[in-house]
Amino acid sequence: MKIPKILQYLFVAGFFILTNYLYFKNKAEKKYYKAKHHMIKTDPVFKKAKCLNGEDYQIRFKQGDPEKYLLLFQGGGWNGAKLQSSDGSVFAQSEEETVKEAFLRSQSMLGMVFELGAEGLQSKDEKKNPEFGQFSIVLLNYCDGFGHQGYLEEPITDGEGKQIWVRGHENVKSTIRYLQEKLGINESSEVIIGGFAQGGISALMWSDYIQQELKLTNKNPQNLKFSLVLDSSIYFEDLDTNKNLQNTFQNILKIANKEVDLPCKKCIQENQNENQYRCFYAENLLQYIEIPTFIVQSAYDTWYAKVVQDIDCIQSKFNIMRSSLSYCNKDQLQKLEQLRERTVQFVQNMLKKNKQWGAYIASCADHCLTLSNLNYNNNNLQVPMKSGYTPEFALKNWRKMKNIQDINIHIDKLSWPHNIPCSEIEQELEIEVLNQEKLEL
Repeated sequence: MKIPKILQYLFVAGFFILTNYLYFKNKAEKKYYKAKHHMIKTDPVFKKAKCLNGEDYQIRFKQGDPEKYLLLFQGGGWNGAKLQSSDGSVFAQSEEETVKEAFLRSQSMLGMVFELGAEGLQSKDEKKNPEFGQFSIVLLNYCDGFGHQGYLEEPITDGEGKQIWVRGHENVKSTIRYLQEKLGINESSEVIIGGFAQGGISALMWSDYIQQELKLTNKNPQNLKFSLVLDSSIYFEDLDTNKNLQNTFQNILKIANKEVDLPCKKCIQENQNENQYRCFYAENLLQYIEIPTFIVQSAYDTWYAKVVQDIDCIQSKFNIMRSSLSYCNKDQLQKLEQLRERTVQFVQNMLKKNKQWGAYIASCADHCLTLSNLNYNNNNLQVPMKSGYTPEFALKNWRKMKNIQDINIHIDKLSWPHNIPCSEIEQELEIEVLNQEKLEL
């Protein structure tokens, strides 16, 4: 059974739709923590920071412990991943097509400032997020579409009076200055940089810059500790046989990086000219990271498998929360196992080189395991199975005990569906039995 192409396109922005739903749901239940927005337009330092649609850039800031800061880059794909398609293609192939998609994105929630529900790792609810809910939390809104980077002084126009702005680079730099001048980050002793999906790649790109800038103004820079948390940000270039992401990244560089370089200086020094697109892949960026890092990833990342690899059999069965691989044929399962094995091998190799790193790799089909409470502290999601290690608990332990790597490696040795609570295969079988019984009556 194949999923219609249009459903695959929705995965480009899927987890944002989910978090928007959670926002309105929680608001209705009066459980939503009202985050304070800081309008950058109120300060002349930030006058160049803009969203794709020209709207003044905003961040979300929630005051917590003045010595502990959590900086999270919002994700949401890239300009070039089609929001609409008439020919069945998922990605724009040319520079011109990419610009056209950017105009479409500018008219959607992905090209403007919008308020997300504060769940999972972002949550200030210390009952649901006991380790990080106490932090001062900063969410860098993703509304530029070029990966929280790129800059053009003048807008791009379509000849019909419409225009889009390329200001991701200025958005991030302005945010860091704003944190230094207005939000007390100079008092901090610990800063965790993180991101979801594309936002994790941005966290890697900007990591060195953020560290350097914050040390310059910190009251006690020699004691300032940094670490990284990535969720669902690892995609492999060689498994993208159609070169969809490679083409997208090359087009982004042509459009958004005429006036500024990518912020990851070490990476672009070793990947110059036509190879700069490689600095959009976490598998390459991680080679230059020198601070403790925790990697969270589904071994069967549904966004990558569906949208990039075009594996169209993954879907939620019987409206169960987790995606299922039950509809996949032998060839599709083989591709998915290749993705799992490659993910596990890559992460294990990174952990061998970096003793203060940790990882959480689950053998269930999903995308973004720390973004909402549906996964973050869900007891059905434990690695290993029935170990007690949810994503929230694993992250908490790693933060406190980075020097003991053995207790910070949580990698499923089982393939799907053998982590049974996580795969929800028992629920599938129970429903199938009930349906069969109904047919027999």
